[in-house]
Amino acid sequence: TRARHVGLAHTRWATHGAPTTSNCHPHTSDPDSQFVVVHNGIITNYRPLKEMLMTKGFHFDSDTDTEVIAKLLKYLYTTIRENQRPLTFPRLVMHLMHEIEGAYALLLRSTAFPNELVACKVGSPLVLGLKPSHRAEIIVQKGTIRKSEVPSTSSPNTTSHSNAHSHFPKMEADPTEVQYYLSSDASAIIEHTDKVVYFEDNDLVHVGATGRLEMFSFTNSAATRAIASNRTIATLDMELEQIMKGSYPHFML
Repeated sequence: TRARHVGLAHTRWATHGAPTTSNCHPHTSDPDSQFVVVHNGIITNYRPLKEMLMTKGFHFDSDTDTEVIAKLLKYLYTTIRENQRPLTFPRLVMHLMHEIEGAYALLLRSTAFPNELVACKVGSPLVLGLKPSHRAEIIVQKGTIRKSEVPSTSSPNTTSHSNAHSHFPKMEADPTEVQYYLSSDASAIIEHTDKVVYFEDNDLVHVGATGRLEMFSFTNSAATRAIASNRTIATLDMELEQIMKGSYPHFML
């Protein structure tokens, strides 16, 4: 049995609020940390979402827009059903992407989905590193949410009993042990691998508990969901020494 490990980290202070411990990432959905998120970007509609969540009994510990994401995930997880069943992790994040506005690159974990990881991006940069990589490209599947499937977050009752209509073909697990790295900048992962995939807007990656990777292109429009172009695995033309301090005392002078 191969060991599995999923970790999240963030090296920046929050965009919103003072540089305090309560405002730094990662942010959680509740005291039990059912959902954990790190975020690069700005959620422009976080205030109305925060107000709505507070009416549902959610308590906020920070001044950030990112904390809204974690708590909204928990709210959607407990209120939305497809085919009378709870959402899968990637489907849950698609519902999240439907609700939030702005620029974001997100990494998400949850105790409801042990050893799984979801990453998605709109506006802000995000890159996936693979080690090793024996493929030339990543197959991209289309994901969408019909309007009838999306309950309004401002309504008092948001439980949906719609039929899920996005059926994703399963990809085979990689035959060898594989490591995945996700970062806002390729320079952060060149130490580990030079094989990368650059996310496009509305891309979503799901790493399952078995280590299988799936990539989706999410859209709110059913009319444009028929075709998805695969993502080419690129080789970085960069050496680790190029991004190190060298003889300088620190990176910024």
